[in-house]
Amino acid sequence: RFDEADAVRLLVPVDGVAGGIPCREDVRAPRKEPMRNILVMCPTRGREARARELARSLVDTSTDVDMCCYIDNDDKHTYPAWNERRGNERLFCMYGPRVGPVSSMNAIVRANPGYDLYGMLPDDSVLLVPGWDKAMFDTAKGFPGYVGVVDVQHEGRIEDGGVWWTDTPFVTSEWIKRVGWFACPRFSHWCWPIITGAIGAATTMVRLPADKMNVHHHRDWNNAQTSEESERQSLWPFLVEDFPRILARLKAA
Repeated sequence: RFDEADAVRLLVPVDGVAGGIPCREDVRAPRKEPMRNILVMCPTRGREARARELARSLVDTSTDVDMCCYIDNDDKHTYPAWNERRGNERLFCMYGPRVGPVSSMNAIVRANPGYDLYGMLPDDSVLLVPGWDKAMFDTAKGFPGYVGVVDVQHEGRIEDGGVWWTDTPFVTSEWIKRVGWFACPRFSHWCWPIITGAIGAATTMVRLPADKMNVHHHRDWNNAQTSEESERQSLWPFLVEDFPRILARLKAA
């Protein structure tokens, strides 16, 4: 179980981007202003070079975005440079127990309130389109009650047999308030984005075209810590117990 008292938040140094900003170790402390509009979360394990590549692409293609990497306590040694106490103010990380992507992302959201949009990008991806943050923010501002999901194009990969499936959705802060979480806590790894996509499709969701936001995904599938079977077993309780209540809350927004 995640305990925020066990987590540490540090600023992340990125090659060519340094500002001598001191680290913030208290995850409960509010961020210094100005607050960025969007927080990208990246649970990462054993892929320091890939995570750095994603961070570099985020800095190069956006202006109103922060990025937080969640690094497992038992994997700190593979991220030696990320322990430095200076770096780009838009990039930081949290250390905590190995709890899987869903729990780690929900922990990041709880520890970092105040962003307008929250989203996830995997540590084996890079952002391709400059200015994607403005397109996403402008899209989200049009949601009724500022409640909705923004879906992301993955360089054509999401088109699977002619069917689009949601992989790395972004959601508004108001969406999180009404749903109660960023990623569905009944799951650990695989199903959460598809669940968010299903909720969005039944309520409010916009899919950004590739010329507005496009992600290249290397598809390194070596770090999963949960089985697909356990994810399937959690699907029925979600559909019967959670899904109707969530839709009712969102449609009442």
